[in-house]
Amino acid sequence: MINADASIFFINEETLQSIEKGDTDEPLMQYLTNVGMIPGEKKSMDCTPFQLKAFEFDGECTHLSAPITTCIEVTHACNLNCPHCLFAAGKKHPDELTTEEIKALYDEWADMKVFKVNISGGEPFMREDIVEILNYGNEVGLQQYVITNATLITEDIFQLIPRNIKFGVSLDGFQETHDRIRGKGSFARTAEVVEMFLREGTKFGINVTMCQINKGEAERLMTHWLDRGIKVSLSPVLPFGRSSEHQKQLWLRKEDADDFIRMRELKIRRVKSRDRNLYGGPHPLHVDDMPELFQRAFLACEGARTDVWVRFDGNVYPCADTAALEEFCMGNLRDESFKEIWENGRGGTAFRQITKDSFSECKTCDVEDVCNFRCAALSYSMFNDFCVCGASDFIKEVLRIARKKKITDHIFSEGN
Repeated sequence: MINADASIFFINEETLQSIEKGDTDEPLMQYLTNVGMIPGEKKSMDCTPFQLKAFEFDGECTHLSAPITTCIEVTHACNLNCPHCLFAAGKKHPDELTTEEIKALYDEWADMKVFKVNISGGEPFMREDIVEILNYGNEVGLQQYVITNATLITEDIFQLIPRNIKFGVSLDGFQETHDRIRGKGSFARTAEVVEMFLREGTKFGINVTMCQINKGEAERLMTHWLDRGIKVSLSPVLPFGRSSEHQKQLWLRKEDADDFIRMRELKIRRVKSRDRNLYGGPHPLHVDDMPELFQRAFLACEGARTDVWVRFDGNVYPCADTAALEEFCMGNLRDESFKEIWENGRGGTAFRQITKDSFSECKTCDVEDVCNFRCAALSYSMFNDFCVCGASDFIKEVLRIARKKKITDHIFSEGN
């Protein structure tokens, strides 16, 4: 249950009955267990017989009955060749899901009451049927968010897309820097589409991947879009896909942590100021905030617990980061239904056994109390082992500075 002031509570059957009867205030409060906690914190609670017995789920509760957010890589094809691409996208794969297979998957997700679908690639607009897919998702009632470089969205295509589709537009710098990263002429085309979105009132955000190439102007880029009232997601480059081949040229280092923190603080101040003006208080809780809430409950990441990733060929994985790790493949949609894969997939079952306490380095790490990078995929990328540590030297230094500054807002994770 979420209150109007954005406070969050877990509730049980007695609470639901009380709400349906119209009970408020004191009669209702006896049923509530507040979960306003920092990641990983365990808080003792005084429980009435009607309250949950503990904040954490028991050992048999390893995942929700359906994902909150699903992600689908609709194609491996991309018209750009970015050095930091998570999936090393490029050419279309011969075994990609068909239009009808994606529609059937959407039907399952709608029946399971999935809240949101993130649509990714490659570049989604490389698919000739992407407009048909987006319209079908809208028909069955799914909230869709398209992650795109926006270079292929013409005005004619845009007019065929449902108006409630939201976009995350990848933009890594102003013209010279962006073109250096994504290819000559890419900035001009992306900027043209962004201006069209602004004219049409389309909901979108700017996704900035901070790396060695663009770190010098990332703050100016972020400020530019915040000044125009546009949401900005700032993320560090991660050691997956094509970026693994460009560590020296791309990866952020320990000495970059201060700059990253300064930009995050700037954004946090701007967002809070905007929210006070718009809502008179905290930003209302959004579906993107929910996986973080349950991450605290499971004391583990959201992969295969509240979120899931579907690869272009129908293979299902806990998250995008694990999509190259066959150990965590949950199954294939051409062999069984998504619901069966979600409930019983071998890779999902294995992934759900990895919790906060599984990582060997955490027990002696100086940022153990504030770190939420207990990521099996990151650990494997850096140490060739799923359960060592998911935090690079850059990430650890960011966490140290955030703790020293007493920053309680999320530094790395943010919704779109």
